[in-house]
Amino acid sequence: MAKPSTKHRPEKAGKQPGYFIQSLERGLEIIRAFDRDHSSLTISDAARRTGLSRGVAQRFLLTLSDLGYASFDGKSFTLRPKVLDLGFAYLASQNMWETVEPFVEEVVNELNESCTVGVLEWPDVIYVARVQARRVVNAALSVGSRIPAHASSLGHIVLGGLDPIALDGLLRKAKLAKRTANTIIDPARLKKAILLARQRGWALGDQEFEEGVRSVAVPLFDRHGAIVAAMKVVAPTNRASIEDLQKRFLPVLQHAAERANQALRARS
Repeated sequence: MAKPSTKHRPEKAGKQPGYFIQSLERGLEIIRAFDRDHSSLTISDAARRTGLSRGVAQRFLLTLSDLGYASFDGKSFTLRPKVLDLGFAYLASQNMWETVEPFVEEVVNELNESCTVGVLEWPDVIYVARVQARRVVNAALSVGSRIPAHASSLGHIVLGGLDPIALDGLLRKAKLAKRTANTIIDPARLKKAILLARQRGWALGDQEFEEGVRSVAVPLFDRHGAIVAAMKVVAPTNRASIEDLQKRFLPVLQHAAERANQALRARS
């Protein structure tokens, strides 16, 4: 019999402090068990994906349903739009993304390609701002979407902002899934790509997350000079060669990021 997956359960570092509320942790694990590939879960599915018992998973799912965060059709559960309130609470409290959005729009208006801002939540990058061009590359990705940090130019930028010891720790334990033939799954090669992005101040993505799509990303900084996010522009390969990304896209993105960083410093 296969062991339950603990994919969504954070690693424990010894005994939890006295204030720690395990039921809250478990409730969040249940919510995080839903994703694009698992939009509908039975009780058994949820238990398997979180490592919780069926009884515990059932109680949390039914509670989420009673509170309006999930719906139940008698067999399986799906999340309801109300769960977005949790993410929007973060975005509303971090109005720095409202500060950045006009500069994201400028990139889209000039290049007619979609532009995104993401932050690191290992092992993913989460989109916190996104403006789509009329010529959309992937309409399924929006604010709140997650993509693997190791397979993204956004991810290479924000990972480059980590302390070297912290970065080594993440890469040593990482399970790097191969998304395409171009995805870097060797930790040593990935570290080399991250350090190159940090040295350059920009990163290229050549079909590492999705075939037929390229991107270029640059960092966004807080007032102390630490990388807090990254901004990228994406385009299909038939509209953007590697040379296009470097000579045409990158200067536009760097100019927008420079102004966004000035606005962020002024806001701080």
